[in-house]
Formats: sequence, C-alpha cells, structure tokens
Amino acid sequence: MDDQRLESHLNLIDRLLERPSDYLEILRNSSSLIDESFVVTLKRMIKVLERKSEHDAAAFLNSVTYRIFLSHLIQTGYESNISAQVIYPLLEANLDRLDNNFAQLLEDWALQALSTLEGVEALKIAVLIGNLCIQLAEYPQGNQATNLEIAIKGCKAVLMTVFARDKHLQGWALNQSTLGNFYEKRVCGDRAENLEMAIACHNNSLEVWTYESLPESWALTQNNLANTYRQRIKGERAENIEQAIQHCRYSLRVYTYESHPEYWADTQINLGNAYLCRILSDRAENLEQAIICYQNALQAYTYDTHPEHWASIQSNLGSAYLYRFHGKRSENLEKSISCYEEALKVRILDEFPYLWAETQNSLGEAYRIRIKGVWIENFIQAIASYESALKVWTFDAFPEQWAMIQLNLGETYRTSRARSLAENFERAISCYDNALRVYSRDTFIERWATIQNNLGAAYAERIEGNKEKNLEQAITYFQNALQVHTKELFPHYYIETLHSLGRAYEKTKQYQNSYLAFKSAIESIELLRDEVLSSTDIKQKLARDWHDLYRDAVKVSLELGYLKKAIEYAERSKTRDLVELIFSRDIHIVFPQVVATQLERLQNRIASIQAQIQAASFDNSTNLADKLQQLRRQRNQLQDRYLPIGSSFNFDSFQSTLDSHTVIRQWYILDNCILTFLITQVSLRLIWHSSLEKLNELELWTSRYLRNYRNTKPHWKDELANQLGSLSTILNLDEILANPEIVECECLTLIPHRYLHILPLHSLPLLNGNLMLDCFEGGIGYIPSCQLLQLTQRQQHFDFKNLFAIQNPTRDLIYADFEVEILRSFFPIVNILANQEATSLALEANKRLLSAHCIHFSCHAEFNPEFPLSSALILANKEYLTLREVFEMRLSQCRLITLSACETGMTDPTCISDEYIGLPSGFHYAGAPAIVSSLWAVNDLSTTLLIVKLYETLGSLLPLNAGDVALALSKSQI
Repeated sequence: MDDQRLESHLNLIDRLLERPSDYLEILRNSSSLIDESFVVTLKRMIKVLERKSEHDAAAFLNSVTYRIFLSHLIQTGYESNISAQVIYPLLEANLDRLDNNFAQLLEDWALQALSTLEGVEALKIAVLIGNLCIQLAEYPQGNQATNLEIAIKGCKAVLMTVFARDKHLQGWALNQSTLGNFYEKRVCGDRAENLEMAIACHNNSLEVWTYESLPESWALTQNNLANTYRQRIKGERAENIEQAIQHCRYSLRVYTYESHPEYWADTQINLGNAYLCRILSDRAENLEQAIICYQNALQAYTYDTHPEHWASIQSNLGSAYLYRFHGKRSENLEKSISCYEEALKVRILDEFPYLWAETQNSLGEAYRIRIKGVWIENFIQAIASYESALKVWTFDAFPEQWAMIQLNLGETYRTSRARSLAENFERAISCYDNALRVYSRDTFIERWATIQNNLGAAYAERIEGNKEKNLEQAITYFQNALQVHTKELFPHYYIETLHSLGRAYEKTKQYQNSYLAFKSAIESIELLRDEVLSSTDIKQKLARDWHDLYRDAVKVSLELGYLKKAIEYAERSKTRDLVELIFSRDIHIVFPQVVATQLERLQNRIASIQAQIQAASFDNSTNLADKLQQLRRQRNQLQDRYLPIGSSFNFDSFQSTLDSHTVIRQWYILDNCILTFLITQVSLRLIWHSSLEKLNELELWTSRYLRNYRNTKPHWKDELANQLGSLSTILNLDEILANPEIVECECLTLIPHRYLHILPLHSLPLLNGNLMLDCFEGGIGYIPSCQLLQLTQRQQHFDFKNLFAIQNPTRDLIYADFEVEILRSFFPIVNILANQEATSLALEANKRLLSAHCIHFSCHAEFNPEFPLSSALILANKEYLTLREVFEMRLSQCRLITLSACETGMTDPTCISDEYIGLPSGFHYAGAPAIVSSLWAVNDLSTTLLIVKLYETLGSLLPLNAGDVALALSKSQI
C-alpha cells in the first residue's frame, strides 16, 4: 500500500473518531477507500488505542470493522446469489468476526433494513438474509455454536418483518422450517428446549405445507420432524422414536427412489437411524430393518457421486453391524470395522475433524469387542482410536463427546485382560469418574445410569482396596442404575444390571437377595422371548447371551437348598426353541380341543397387539401394553393348568409323568463344576457335585477328543476305548452307578448338557469290565431335556406297520441296498425310494412319507458345525435334505426315525445354550418321538448289522411301548 493510500485511510479513521454518530454516512461517502487494506489499518489503529488505554475509541473502531464486514458480506452475497464458493472464502478471511457481536449486528441491521424497505426490494433482502443464514449454519469452519447463533438471529429477524405469518404465509412456513433445522443443530442453550423449539417450528410449517397442497415440502418437513423426534430428550424415549419412524413413513409416501432419489435416500437414512435406536419391538429385527434402510440409501449415494453421504451411511452401517443379532457375531464385527474404515476414507482429520473423531470413537468400540485377531492388538487399536478422537473431542470444545470417550475408555480398560489387571480396573474407574463430570443424573440420566452400572462392574472385580467394601460399593452403583434402567423402558439393561447385582450379592453370600435378582432378570428374559414373534435365530441369540444368568440361578438355588428350583432353572435354559416349536405344532394333541382353541385365540390376539405396538404411532401404547400383559397372563394360566413348560416349567408336574421303572440322570455344567442329578418318580437328588479340577479335565478331554476326531480319525478310533475309560473316570461313573436307586432301575434315560450331547455316554466302561448299557435291562435312552420328554410322552403313536426308506441314493454304499432289502421283510407296508430315484423332489412329492410309522435313511450325511441348520442327509444327484428342511416336514404318524449314516447325531459342541441343534432335533419337531442316529463316521457293514438287529428286536417287542426303542438298541449293541 502506498503512502498516499495509507494517509487517506488514516484521515478517514480520524473523521470516524471525530464524528462517531455519523459513521454510516462517512463510510458511504468514502466507499472508494474501504477495502481490505483499510480494514488492516483499522485493526492496527485499534491495537494502538488499546495500548494507550483509549478503550472506548478502540471499541468504536472495532464495531466499524464488524459493520464493514457485514456490508461486504451482504454485497458479495447479493452479487453471487449466495454462492458457497464465493461466500466461504470471505467467511474464512473474517473468522475472528464470526462471534456474538456479529450475530447481534446482523439482527439489528436486518430488523432496521427490513422495516424500512417495502415491496420487491424488501423481499429480495429478506431472501438474501435467509439464504445467508443457511450458508452460515452449514459453514464447516469457525465455531459451529456461534455460526448457528448468527443464523438463528438472522432468521428470526426475517420472520419478525417481511416473512411474518400475516404478511407472507409461504415465506413464513419456509423460514419456520429453516429455523427448526437450526434449533435441531443448536449447541448453545438447553439441548432439550432447543429440540422442542425445533419441533414447534416444523409443526408450524405443516400448518401451511399439507400433503394435498405442497406434498414435497410436506414430505421434507416430515423427514425433519423424524430426525428431531429421534433425538428428543423430553417425553418418553420409546414414544419419541416411534414418532420418528412414523414421520419417516409419511415422508416416503411422497419420496420414492424413482421420483426423488436423493430425498428418498435421506429418508432411508433417517429411518435407519430410528430403527437403530428403537426401543419397542424386537431389537434384532429393528437392526435388520436399519441395515436394509442404509443399504437402500447406497443406491442413490455412492462414493463417486456423493462421498460425504456415502461415508455417513458406511458409518451408520458400521453401528448396525456392531450390535447385530443375526449371523455370526465375529463376522458382523469384521463388517462393522470394514464399514468404519471405509468411512474414514472420506472423513479425514483436516477436512472433517468432528466426523473423523466420531468415526474413530466407533472404530474403537468395534476393536474393543472384536473376536477375530490377536486380543492384545485389538486392545491397543481400541485405545489408539479413542485417544485419536480426543484430539478433537476435548473437554472444553466438546464436553459431551469427551465424556462419551471417557466412558468407552473405561469399558475398554475394565473388560481387557491386557497388561496389569489391577491397573486396568483403576484406570477404568478413573475414566468413569471423568465421564460423570459431564453425565450427571440431572442432565444425562440414561448415560448416568450406564456409568453407574459400569462402575458397579468395575468395583465388583476391583483388585486394589478392601474386597468387602468394593462389593458394597458395587451393589450401591447397581442399585443406582436400576432406578433408571427399568424393566419397562430398558429391558436389556435391566436384565444386565440385575444379573450383575445378583452376582455381587452372591459374592457377599447374600444368597436370598442374589436369588431374587436372578429370578426377576429371568422373568424379564422370558418376556423378551415373547416379544419375538417368529425368529428362531433371535431366540437362540437370547439363549446364548443369557445362558450365564440361568447358570448362576442354578448355583444360588443350590446354595439355598432349592433343589427343585435349580433343576427348573436348568431346564428353562435348555432346548427352549425346540420345545416351543413342538408345543405349537401339537397343541391340539397336548390339550383338550376346547383348551387348544382358546390358546390359539389368545396367541393370535397377542400377536395382533404386538403388531399394533410395532406399527402404532404410540398414542395408545400404554393401553396396548397393559392389554398385552393381561392376555399373556391368561394364556400362561390356561397353559400351565394342563402342561407347564418353558418359562413355566414345573418339576412336580413333570415328575408325576414318570413311571416306576425309569431313572433319569441329568447333567448340568456350571462354570466351576459338573452337576449330576438323579430323578425318579418319587425323588430328586443331586448325586454328584464335581470339583473344578474335574471340570477342567472334562473340558480338556472333550477338546482333545474332538480335535483327534477331526484330524486323525484312524488314530482316534484306535484310542477310543482308552479315551472312554478316562471319561468314565472323570464323570465318576462307577460311584454314581452304585447308587441304590440306579441299581434297582430297569431303564435309564440320560439328559446330557452342552458338549456331553455328542459323547457316547451309554458306552462308557466300568471298572468291572462292563459297559454302562450292560447295567440296564430296559436299555438306555437319550433325551435333550425333561420338557421334551414330557411332550413326547403325550404323543400317541401306536402302529408300527408302515416303512418308508431311502435306499443308497448315491449308489456307493456297498451294504446299504442289502440293509434296506432285509428291513422290508419286517413290515407289511413298504415304500422305498431307491438309488437315483431318491431325489429331493421325489421325497417332497411322495405323500406316502406322511403316513409312514417308521422312516429309514440309508445314505451319507454331513454335519455342519458352523451352520448346524445346513447339516444334511445326502440324496441322489448330490442333493441335500437339510436340517432346515426337516424342520418343515410333518411326520405326525411316525414312531421311529433311523438315520443309518455318518454323524447324524452330532450337535454343535460349542453351543453354550444347549439348544441341541442337529438332525435329531429336526425329526423330533417333525413328529417322531424316537430317533436312532450316530455320533461319528460309521462303518458300512457294522452299521448294516446293527440296524438289521435293531429292527429284528423291535419286531419281537410289538406292540411298542415307551422305551422299547432304547431297549431294542441296547440289545442290538451287545
């Protein structure tokens, strides 16, 4: 700048200081001198005046700089039509002026200018200010909170003048909608009140924008309302989310992929977000709906066309997979990590610092709970991701987000076994205490409750300090959490906290309190199962997740001497899905016709109300929930009067169905021992309670057995006799069989638990050289649970004349043809699908299968431990009859299924919930009370000899009674 220009600037400043009241006129008359260099000179003069302590003069000149910036911004906006490419550089050059002073200046100027202007000129300036406010609200640089305050003040000024409701109705509606968006994003002020203001603004716009008059504007506002209700703090959380879903559905009445692809995608994202945090209905199904919505949105928003939107969807998908119920947990977590890493391709620190931090936080959570990979590396990665997020989310700039990271860091340290355990717990407690600096009960009650629960968990396991005091502190924290995590609003958290509280009581030997906590938690789990209308996969997930709770209830029941309660809780955790399926199928067999009809009507009404709750706008949700509870109570009372099973399983009712010749030996595996129960018609006893060492021996033996079976079958077979001898010793077999009640019984029914299902327990050797099956003249049978035994005892199968057989469909089993040809001689009615005729289509179409009393498969089979429902019997042309398809069969006349094939009796050995998923369970559900199957790969010839002997023995026992199949099989194996 030349000296002459500088002198002119200084003279202009002198005139401004001499006549401050005329500064606007002076600036207008000197417009040629007002440029960036003049502003630089002004700022230098301000510093000089401040050093001289002439603060009033400095403040005045400072206000002039704001006025010059506002004038430049308005002029530039007018000339560029509020182009972001032009406006944003100007804003960046004046970041120090984007503050509360500028917000007040904009409001004052807008009110004054718009009050004096009229007609088209006023309308142009009003539109200009409104658009400028939108650009300021979306401007990514500077202080977001302040930018929004400027936008809010400018928008309000427009609404108070040109776009008042009585002056310009459409403009009023548009700016109400805009102001609603500003309040939804607002940082300053009370968050709850801001969201209420946003809802009010959007509802105001809907007074003008109706579906009939302006459908597109109406749909846009519905989507905005959905976003706001999802975040709403006031009111019931569940109700707010239901409102959000309903508003999204309204919006989709207008926005279709064909007509409005981007708006449709935005609504899909919004709907996915609502499903992601939905409280009502089934959590697993909500997550599936969220994934569908996000994947829908990716049709419109691709990486190439809309990278920012694409990254947002990837992040949301990461969250959905993080919590997903369906599918394998390990695979879902890998998908979650992949989605977050994809999002970070766009969300880089320099360009999107907030979103980068948000995604780093989410990635840390995925690594924290990751199953695959090396656990210490996952731990290090999780900590690194959280600490990266803290570079942006500081306590001063983003206190709420900072607190969230502290909470997540606390969870990472508390649940990790890396490094020093004692140090990890102390770090966790410190992080939780940090989070409470922000998450108080008054301001963030849900987060506060979560931290109370987590602090309880940390103190319950804390190593440093006095153990008793730590446990007392843990109990207090859990009780605090339960004040918020109620059964009605947060059932999953309620169960989790009650479970933890029960464990803390157990450690302090307050067994009665522990029992009551576990009892209440399990009752809530049963209600959650009722909420799942049709998904077996989700019910299995619930069983896996809460297996430990049932196990702990068994332990505490035994501590209190509640032996019947112990066996009832053991039963309620076992084969629930199979029992419920069979119960539903045979409802007209199990109950008198009148009762069955009543139960079906009640169940239909329950399902109807569940559907209403899922679809309703929540206006009458309380009444619906009360009605649902009443109907469930009626159904359970009616059902339990005739057959208490599932959550109502009653041991006394079951015991009364046993005959005097049968003894049941039931195992149950706890975390520290093996339990063996003995059940007869008149008694229930716990006859063996192993040591922890015995349990460890059993787990090691089973692991070695399975590994050898998978990898070295010839060697495994050679060592089988010695292996079974070791198992017999581990299970204390000789001492247990010496029990007088067992010695006197004729028939023994075994109820294994978990991996014991896949072991040949009946063939375990005794010290006297006999096998266990030699001790029982009436034979040894297996049943997955007492409940299943109770159901099968009610089934009526009298005839045994009609054989249906699948004969060597792959034509490579040398003795299979011989086996089936012999079997046909034992039956007056025979139907056979032989060799290449035994296709899946022929089996499905053959109606004679439905009337068969005995069904025999002589073929190959495959057990799939990763996906048990894909386990199958192999038919002609290498077609499969899968377990999933077996569950769809209806074999109401069948008395016996024999599976003359390899591994047909295998179940998933890793399943901790003991759901007993294998081919036998499928045929049990299909209708057969008795199934003969194999636990390993079998020899063709020896299998044929065994099967022929079995059927020959069965023929000598006709008519068949309960237990005769087990007796015949025992005699055939001698």
